[in-house]
Amino acid sequence: MVTLNNVVLLGRVKFVFTFHKHSKRMKFVGFKMIFIIALSLMRSFVNSEETSDFKLHTNFKPVSYELNVTTHLEDKFMFEGVVCIRMTCVGATDTIVLHSTSLNIDTKSVVVANCGENVIPVNSVSFDTDKELMQVKSTVNFKPCDEYLLTIPFTGNLTDDLVGYYRSSYVDKESNQTRLVKSKLTYYTYF
Repeated sequence: MVTLNNVVLLGRVKFVFTFHKHSKRMKFVGFKMIFIIALSLMRSFVNSEETSDFKLHTNFKPVSYELNVTTHLEDKFMFEGVVCIRMTCVGATDTIVLHSTSLNIDTKSVVVANCGENVIPVNSVSFDTDKELMQVKSTVNFKPCDEYLLTIPFTGNLTDDLVGYYRSSYVDKESNQTRLVKSKLTYYTYF
């Protein structure tokens, strides 16, 4: 078994994707998974009139994302991970708004800290499922020009359709067996 690391750059987004190689086709399947994940994560940057109801507020500007995802294929067909989003406050507000859909988020585990690493109390975390938005409301206002770190642990189920993060398989030409792609994804981007 050979371990491969793929690095894919999409604009200012860098993906590091690690998987174990069972066949030559696996590298293509891994790239396809990265591309699909990248497109779903970057959809918050869509800029058209048809999506104005789904646009994010402009009170925060992202500085960097760090996304770690572990996929469980043996019996659970689910994934778990943590995203850490470093952002600069542009306009005073008490709410951070993000895109989120089809994830299980323990709202009590969501943490906001300023760059001095002081934890800022989270008053509530709510979801607008129609617009696929998540709102993190603080007990205090975020200050313009200050940098904050938002940490969100999450879990989710791998889907059987081609939406979101889904199961992918290939046929091993040597053994003629269907194998699931096993992966661990680490994603970093800097703006």
